[in-house]
Amino acid sequence: MADVLLVAAPLGVRSTHAQLSPPLGLASIGASCEQAGLSVTAVDFNLSGLNPERLRGLLAFEKPRVVGISATTETWTAAKEIAAAVKKTHPAVKVVVGGPHPSILPQESLRESAADYVIAGPGEKSFTELARRLVSKKPVEPQSIPGLHYRSGKNRAIKGNAAEPLGDPDLLPWADRSLFPIGLYRDRTTVLTSVGSCPYQCSFCSASAIWKGRRHYRSPENVIGELKMLKESYGITDVFFSDDIFTVNRNWTLQMCDALQRSCLGITWGCATRVDRVDDELLEVMAASGCDGLQYGVESGAEEIMQSAKGIDKDLVRRAVRKARELDIDVLCSFMTPFPEDTLQTLTETRSFVRELAETGATIAISYTCPYPGTPLYERADELGIRIIPQSWEEFSTRAPMIETKHLNADQIRLFMEETAKELGLRRTAAE
Repeated sequence: MADVLLVAAPLGVRSTHAQLSPPLGLASIGASCEQAGLSVTAVDFNLSGLNPERLRGLLAFEKPRVVGISATTETWTAAKEIAAAVKKTHPAVKVVVGGPHPSILPQESLRESAADYVIAGPGEKSFTELARRLVSKKPVEPQSIPGLHYRSGKNRAIKGNAAEPLGDPDLLPWADRSLFPIGLYRDRTTVLTSVGSCPYQCSFCSASAIWKGRRHYRSPENVIGELKMLKESYGITDVFFSDDIFTVNRNWTLQMCDALQRSCLGITWGCATRVDRVDDELLEVMAASGCDGLQYGVESGAEEIMQSAKGIDKDLVRRAVRKARELDIDVLCSFMTPFPEDTLQTLTETRSFVRELAETGATIAISYTCPYPGTPLYERADELGIRIIPQSWEEFSTRAPMIETKHLNADQIRLFMEETAKELGLRRTAAE
């Protein structure tokens, strides 16, 4: 039996990307619940696809008092199905939904689902406190829990509380990856070294809408402690630091690299960052501390689009890629298409730059631009002159054209992607 059942809602289309690593957010929330004395079990339906029979079996066997469901925009339809199934078979069980989509649209998410509560923002403290009160049968007092959205009064009006930053992340327990069958995942183990907002507000990213407030870094010693545990408990010697921009704080990055070298753990690692947040010296220190993989968000190969979208230029990209490759660091350059001001000419420039980077040894990933809720692309679509194509949340993805612009229709965008993929030998990896 378990007090809490945590569920990762799956994509509608089986996805290799969703099967790369255990859901770190749920593993962190699970650890916080366990620290509070609650028993926890978890299931990631991205591994198996949504299996109603398995869900019913888990509910019957574990008899949880609380079910927490994590959802993105793409998985929101599945999350609603899971919530409805739980309430239909076990109406006394309290259902809480959270994750990126409910965090951005908390009232709408509560209104259109069978969930009892929505947690908007980080759930380590808020969900844990809510679950603790529900399991102990103490009064919930919903107005006192940060980020909680709930129904109130006879008319069931939806009310909500502002989310609060998590504060010092060193005070949080390490994610409990044992809640998931980590041997079934296909990629590097993920480790988060900081919590809070990204300082950039890119038009295609909803991170700022979710993580409000300043960024809080774990101490290098705390991160090293987790890495040591991962090596001793699971034999893991290769990780991916899953921060949006790992090197945004240069001094902290240097301290982290120094701690990695002094630890003598022999851990190899990768991270995502921006080309304007690295330099030759920093890359050399990173390589010396075990960095063997970098993902640069380049997004476009047209100078005017690069400037407006990221504030970078081609020379910055060239230097960052060239230096990393000199240090034997594998480089993945990610692009997306289209941006609101893209034209057939800028797409041609992007293809040319993609080809140039591929010839230097960089791996290329290109996706369709998706206007997720909370992004400026979604919130300012009319102002930006774009038409959002999907009509329902389950249609939002990066696997097909999601927007049309003032200059490009869906067929033109799709043709560009297909021709570029064929020319460069790129293969689709997002879905099977």
